[in-house]
This record gives sequence, C-alpha cells and structure tokens, in this order.
Amino acid sequence: MAKRRSKVRREIPELDAIVATGARALAPGGRLIVEHRRRRATPEAVPGAVRTRVLEAGDSALSFYTAQEEA
Repeated sequence: MAKRRSKVRREIPELDAIVATGARALAPGGRLIVEHRRRRATPEAVPGAVRTRVLEAGDSALSFYTAQEEA
C-alpha cells in the first residue's frame, strides 16, 4: 500500500525582513527579485527599494524591487 504524502506548506513569517535586508545590499539602480507564494503579499516598499512588478504563475509569484536613491 502506497503512503500518501501530505503537502507541507512553508511560510516565511520574516519575508518582509528578508526583503528589507536584500534591499540594503543593492547598488544604486540594482534589482532584487523575490520568489514567494502567490497568496503571500510582499511589501510595496522597504527602506531603499520599491516594488515595481509582481509576476504570478500558478501558486508562485515573483516580486521585483528596484533600489531607490536616498534623498
């Protein structure tokens, strides 16, 4: 008898902090791309970067961030 595998849902509660950390490492004009679950929203902006696009496919999504020059 075959065992039935349960689907493991992995959520990253620290996703906003991960995006913010990645944004701090960007060079001026640099881009950050974050893969995440489609149902998990990412922040529109974090210090140093703004989300410019979200590409959704199936249950996955890619959020694109562009570095912003500090004022």
